[in-house]
Amino acid sequence: MLLTVLRAALLICSCLGYAAFFSARLHIMLVPGFLMAGIGSLMFVAGTLGFLPAAAVAVFVAGLALLVYDRLRHIHAFRDAGFLFFALCCAGLFLLLRRAEYVEWDNFSHWGLISRLLLQKNAFPDSRDGIVIFTSYPPGTAAKG
Repeated sequence: MLLTVLRAALLICSCLGYAAFFSARLHIMLVPGFLMAGIGSLMFVAGTLGFLPAAAVAVFVAGLALLVYDRLRHIHAFRDAGFLFFALCCAGLFLLLRRAEYVEWDNFSHWGLISRLLLQKNAFPDSRDGIVIFTSYPPGTAAKG
């Protein structure tokens, strides 16, 4: 449990690094959507090209480096009330859903199963995995989830 909390904290710090960097270039309220779309698209391309694990580590470390860089310069991005509210909501959702399981079939469980396979195999699923039952959703959309 402690390792999971530590990993989540490092992930949040990595995302905060990107948020701090891009908040100087975009309006602070656009940053979360921009980050989700950008990182998700990057992970999709990396998975398609076959270097998903290396890209995931690179994106993670780059976010941490950006946080350190921003902390050395200033801390203004973390003082915005809207951003702090968003960060608190994310932390609350993490605590609320930390033991959630996929027990029913719906769109989110489809993406969740593929996301789990991404973590286990470090690759997108193929026809041999038998996990993609609902084929109208491309497996790459799970990289954005």
